[in-house]
Amino acid sequence: MRENFKEIALLVRKLKLQDHSAFPRLYEMTYQRIYFLCYSLLKNEEDSKDAVQDTYVKILANISSLENDKLFIAWANKIAYSICMRMLSKNKAFLVEDTFLESFADESEDSQPYHRLEKSEKAMALSSLIDNLDPILRSTLIFKYFDNLKIRQIAEIMDCPEGTVKSRLNTAKKLLKHAIEKEKKGDILLGAFTFFPLRAALAFSASQCSMAPEAACAVFEGIVYQSSMGTSLSFAPQPVAAPLPHSLTSVAISATGGIIGTSAIALSAVTILTPPVISNVQVHQPASGYTREAVSITATIEAPLKSIQEVYLISESERKIQGTLNESNIAVFSVVENGTYTIHATTSADLTSTANVAVTAIDNKAPTIVDFTYTKTELVLTLDDLYSGIDFSEIVGETATGELILPISLNESENMVTFAFPKEDFRLSLKDLSGNISYHKVKRIESKPSYGISSIYLVPFTILL
Repeated sequence: MRENFKEIALLVRKLKLQDHSAFPRLYEMTYQRIYFLCYSLLKNEEDSKDAVQDTYVKILANISSLENDKLFIAWANKIAYSICMRMLSKNKAFLVEDTFLESFADESEDSQPYHRLEKSEKAMALSSLIDNLDPILRSTLIFKYFDNLKIRQIAEIMDCPEGTVKSRLNTAKKLLKHAIEKEKKGDILLGAFTFFPLRAALAFSASQCSMAPEAACAVFEGIVYQSSMGTSLSFAPQPVAAPLPHSLTSVAISATGGIIGTSAIALSAVTILTPPVISNVQVHQPASGYTREAVSITATIEAPLKSIQEVYLISESERKIQGTLNESNIAVFSVVENGTYTIHATTSADLTSTANVAVTAIDNKAPTIVDFTYTKTELVLTLDDLYSGIDFSEIVGETATGELILPISLNESENMVTFAFPKEDFRLSLKDLSGNISYHKVKRIESKPSYGISSIYLVPFTILL
């Protein structure tokens, strides 16, 4: 799951200025993530909805205290976590003691590498094991591998030392490893989880833990009522897909990681957790090979359409260019300059694939004069054009009175053009094969009589693209 942090920060800024119209959009962008955290801790739908409502009421009451608008997600997580922990405490839920956690702290935080090829088949099964962890361990994994928070941010949210956060992460991974090694389907070990696809597993869990639209509206109305923002605010969430069952009883995975038996429902879930495949990448350019207009790039994204969350390009200068995706799973991009671009396709499970494509068909640079020489009778110009090449048939000069000055010879292989030594000033027009035009002044400057000839200089006048 990816948020547009810039948009979230802008909405937070508006709320700080008492612009309550920003709240429905902020709620829409974040409530499912908050609900996932609350449900992961409380394991009760009604309690989780209450926790979400209390979280946003507290957010609205204290929004002015958030110093960095871009850290809204971490701040909201801290509020939600605190509310849920109080609810657990009232219910006398079991809480893991730090001394117990620290006894498992001998494993490095990075000892379990993240490997894309392993996670797609295992994420669904692993998500069930994560669901069985203690709430504190489960929420620590969510903060680290789903919310991508730093250790210090997690420590602040959970109100504990950074070392305790690392201990909890290590403990959670040890317990998962132990559970995986013991879990069998007949004689087939569900293990060989050499790599932990934690992020994909949590993304799958989140996709199965969505607040229904009717419940989301009811929670929103409760927030508005408690916060006294007025009844003019409305919220209309998009319908969410029904959760897919992901019990381990429907999945069998071999020791090499391959699925050897699944239900149709489980297979659809695994498909969604498979990284997209980018194929049939094409750069659409004219038959002549060059154009002054934007160039279209298309690529086929092989993944379920509803699972594709975003397609975009990254340029050599690291500029992001958004694409569009049609019903045939064809992504379309538009670029206005040459270079190498990287296509990114990301699914709702936060799985990304990339492909590179080079664009060389754009020519919006006009010809230039790089050198010139002259004698008593001739003016010789050396030209250059970056892409399509010079159109020698269009080289012409024009005097102030409208008289045309044509070249007396052309050397296309050397990009050189020769004029008779000019008797008066004129404006030179150069054009390339893509239609780009540049203009230059050719002006006589009389030298001292002892030289016996007139000198000439060229001044770039303007370039029309």
